[in-house]
Amino acid sequence: MHPPKQVFVGLTEQCNLRCPHCFQRVRPRSAAFQESKIIASIESIVDGAAATIIFYGGEPSLFPRRMVRIMESLAHRSRLAFGIQTNGSLLERVTPLAHLLKFVSISINATTVANLNLRVLTDLATRTTTIGRFIYDGSDLFPLIETTARYFNYVYWQIVNRSAPSFSTLHYRAQILALIQLMFKGAGTPLLIPLEYVNYAIRRPSTTCMPLCGLGTTLAYIDSSGSVFPCDELAYATAKADAATIVSNTFPFCAKCHLLNICRGRCPAVLAKHGPQAYQSYCALSRVLVECVRDFCTLDSREPDEFYFLTEMMP
Repeated sequence: MHPPKQVFVGLTEQCNLRCPHCFQRVRPRSAAFQESKIIASIESIVDGAAATIIFYGGEPSLFPRRMVRIMESLAHRSRLAFGIQTNGSLLERVTPLAHLLKFVSISINATTVANLNLRVLTDLATRTTTIGRFIYDGSDLFPLIETTARYFNYVYWQIVNRSAPSFSTLHYRAQILALIQLMFKGAGTPLLIPLEYVNYAIRRPSTTCMPLCGLGTTLAYIDSSGSVFPCDELAYATAKADAATIVSNTFPFCAKCHLLNICRGRCPAVLAKHGPQAYQSYCALSRVLVECVRDFCTLDSREPDEFYFLTEMMP
């Protein structure tokens, strides 16, 4: 197995907010934080290769010194970069670390927006790359993106991982069309991933083949005890099968699809945790996304850059 390009490090399972959709709230607690084991696990699986270490939780900004100590311990690894996924409520603790971070990804939903200090976010955006990570659970996504997008370099959204989506494909289609209209507003609009990603793929079908997932290949997850898993959701799922087996079981659902070279697909954790019916529901949402971009998005597609590949691509 090649060293992963992204290593997600769960610094803590504690969080200062209670977002209703968060799967972290219902998973079993792991062992206590073990810094030395986390550092050893990172060095072992990265094995000298280039990689991005992404701190998250829980809420990692509750423990900024943990991040600093890990980054300082790995400072001799010149091919490592660091990022953080945060709910944004404690950005004043993140800003002093900005010079050490390649990016800051902020989860955006009704709960986090109410706790977001836009003045601090504006300052942070001058120091490092900021990514708005919007969580879509069926509530209206467009107003949140329209009002906060200007604070970010990149915007993407992730559908809540459940046994069944809480909204229809017609509702999702309306959301996508509204976001496409936002793209047409021109200068000042950040890169809207996955709209830009799918647009690029459609315009260059002969050179694009989206992988199903980085599960067990380009990404890895280390929990707060230092244990390594193929991804965080499978670490706590009842399905603890080998990553290669999970991916091979997922692929038959996609192999004959005419959108295979365009669609990044839904993560195999959906199939492993919830079964084929859930996977097919998310597949339908992916098709809506691709069809809307194909039919209504006529912009010249911009070349993907490194941050395209640092997002967790979802429908």
